[in-house]
Amino acid sequence: MIQSLRWVLITSGIFLVGLAGLEKIILFSAVFNKTHAMDKDAILINIPKYFWNITNYTGYFGIIMLVAGIAIVVYSKVKDIKH
Repeated sequence: MIQSLRWVLITSGIFLVGLAGLEKIILFSAVFNKTHAMDKDAILINIPKYFWNITNYTGYFGIIMLVAGIAIVVYSKVKDIKH
């Protein structure tokens, strides 16, 4: 049970962190095509705050899932060594 859970958490965490990065790339490219601005602040002005927050929350949740999966792996290894 725990073995499958740890791989699900690690895989989901990696997927969500990658998805958050892809979302930011898509937002930057969509705004860049309209403004042709190379300045990060100029691009962020044109992106609504709630869109930018969605990508941040996706990345944070992915990191939490990844760390939880790694913690389960480490815990199970330490538990196996002690027994």
